[in-house]
Amino acid sequence: MRTLTFILTIFCLLAFKAPAPRGVKWVVLNNILVRVSGSTNVNKFSCEIKNYPYRDTLICYQNNGSEIVRLSGKLEMAVFDFDCLDKMMTHDLRETLKANQHPSLRIALLSLQKYPAQNGAPEQLCGNVAIELAGVTKEMSLYLTTTTDDQKMIHMAGSKNIRFSDFGLVPPRKFGGMIRAKDDLVVSFQFNFKVID
Repeated sequence: MRTLTFILTIFCLLAFKAPAPRGVKWVVLNNILVRVSGSTNVNKFSCEIKNYPYRDTLICYQNNGSEIVRLSGKLEMAVFDFDCLDKMMTHDLRETLKANQHPSLRIALLSLQKYPAQNGAPEQLCGNVAIELAGVTKEMSLYLTTTTDDQKMIHMAGSKNIRFSDFGLVPPRKFGGMIRAKDDLVVSFQFNFKVID
């Protein structure tokens, strides 16, 4: 009898599977902002994408006992949607980012150190993202400020210093090199998500 009980216990333990991570959907809202800011040896520039035409969804997974949240899904924006409020600067940025060969900028949120607080207070979280630009993908960590409102919307903002050269790009030059863009850029973004349980 003891042998049978022992065998059944072992069988039950081997058959037990850890519960699958719970997935929560975040629907991307269209009022986003992605800004690329930089400077030349003459002045500064700032170029923005202010709208998101898709209803993409990110899925958040959190294993029991772990605060780290894994995310799947990405936001895909058209490089041709960048507007620098200056026709020549807009053209130069699109050309530098190789918009004809690589028309999309993709940002994938990979993980957050924890699920954003639901109390409405601003919270700073560390996150990991992957940015794909001009056919090159770079993973990086950054700090994000998140708030959640009464309508179950998560508002997320962050910024990251990058370089043209990180993505194999050469900063633009004009007038025989008299005007040269610096290699350093700041990518800032504001995303809004609707939480669907």
